[in-house]
Amino acid sequence: INYQGSVKLTKVDTKGDTIGEAVFSLFAAGSNEFLGSYRTENGILAIKNLKPGAYELIEMEAPEGYLLNQTPVSFEIPESYEGAFQTLTLEKENSKKGILPKTGQGLLVMTASAVLVAGRSLLLLIGHKRKD
Repeated sequence: INYQGSVKLTKVDTKGDTIGEAVFSLFAAGSNEFLGSYRTENGILAIKNLKPGAYELIEMEAPEGYLLNQTPVSFEIPESYEGAFQTLTLEKENSKKGILPKTGQGLLVMTASAVLVAGRSLLLLIGHKRKD
């Protein structure tokens, strides 16, 4: 039986919830032949009419607010299948980007601390000289 298969990939976060838009490239596994670029719609990517063979999907753009995960998602459309071929269902997980402190906040705290220490030292030195 000669047929074509399909795949459905869902983008999820670490909690398993569907997340935003991402862009994937499809490659023939083993040969690294580029077969196309696809964008998820509401976190879901559907590719139809795939010939039998091994494939890899690689994320090229992560959903907004998430880290890029370029670990390939491998799948295969078998050479033959009895009955109606079912769409392959896959998931791809992304982690949220971390929240970093604003640049310069650490420097401000260190400068303020240094001024306080220097001021206290100066007061102790002045107080010590008055006793002499």
